[in-house]
Amino acid sequence: MILAEEAGEVVRIACKCMRFGIDDYHPKNGAVNRVALAHEIGHLMRMVSCLTDQGTISSKDVADGILQKSESLKAWYRVKEATND
Repeated sequence: MILAEEAGEVVRIACKCMRFGIDDYHPKNGAVNRVALAHEIGHLMRMVSCLTDQGTISSKDVADGILQKSESLKAWYRVKEATND
């Protein structure tokens, strides 16, 4: 449950960054979107650590997912660079 809440917070602040800019700030409390995004990503990463510590998910599977995402990003950037030429 908390993992989903933290993932939702990352989505929420990422959308604010896209809508208002990463260096924009909250008008009432002065929180900068860039810092808020980093904090929320940190919260999400901590929840992932908790899940691996508890044995709910495996660190190896998480690492495999990171590698898979790295490969897909490389492929995406190659396609993007090819279309920009």
